[in-house]
Amino acid sequence: MLLTRPATPGDRTKAASPKDWNMEQIAQAKSDVVARYAGAFSGEALEQLDRDAILGFLKFENNHHWYGLERLGERLTADMPSLRSLATAC
Repeated sequence: MLLTRPATPGDRTKAASPKDWNMEQIAQAKSDVVARYAGAFSGEALEQLDRDAILGFLKFENNHHWYGLERLGERLTADMPSLRSLATAC
């Protein structure tokens, strides 16, 4: 259920779950994530993709959309040259 009340600064951090966010909060979360990670995951930057950037993105408090991805972090980043190669091939 999406709430219809206007967002206030900090509402996203106070909401127990994204399911409690209103549309303004969801849009702001997306904007925040794109601003923070677009450069790291851009085509030009993939060859230098940093392990810490990936591990940070996998945390819900940073990606604002998916829970539990951080569990994959160690496995995904175990072979960074292969991961970079696969990412640039896409």
